[in-house]
Amino acid sequence: MSNEQIRQKMKKALVEREIANRKAEAKKDGLFFQKIAAGLYWNIFRVAAGICAVLAVLFTVDTFVDGGERSIPNTGYTFERWRYPVYGHQTVIVDNEIYTPSFEQLFDFDIHSFKVHNSFIFQDPKFITFNSSLGDNQRADRRVSVYEYFPLIQLLLLVPLAVIFYKRQNGMFFLFWGVTILLIYPSALYMLLSRIF
Repeated sequence: MSNEQIRQKMKKALVEREIANRKAEAKKDGLFFQKIAAGLYWNIFRVAAGICAVLAVLFTVDTFVDGGERSIPNTGYTFERWRYPVYGHQTVIVDNEIYTPSFEQLFDFDIHSFKVHNSFIFQDPKFITFNSSLGDNQRADRRVSVYEYFPLIQLLLLVPLAVIFYKRQNGMFFLFWGVTILLIYPSALYMLLSRIF
């Protein structure tokens, strides 16, 4: 056998080995995909995605529909600038919740006019209103809450539903499936349990 024939034979063997390796890898990927995208795991994933979608709808309704309101006595709130420093705003603490009205809103405010407005479904504090020299019912939204980050949290809660509809064996599916399992589901569980208890 000549050197050229030996090289051709080795090249053919390498190509066949590469094809066999790719087939084995594709078979392994297919088995993994079937494991996570079918059966009990997939049904649990779908139920959790449904719960996340319901939470997204409930948080959206809660964002737009106000529930009750209650007056705050003048000893029921404090001003703490250091706790959540925002340029041009004052930090007002009511029941351990942070609100940041601007200094202009607070100019010559009525100390007896503070009210907390709650959400309709979960009865979470959403914003405060008060009277000042700028007019009645000056509004300051609650910080670090579901209502501050609208619609980002609602869109993130809809990602699992998109994963269900996008079910394909490719990198994007695995990326969003992993993000859903590692980040979105634990966050949704925390948000749900923090409102129940």
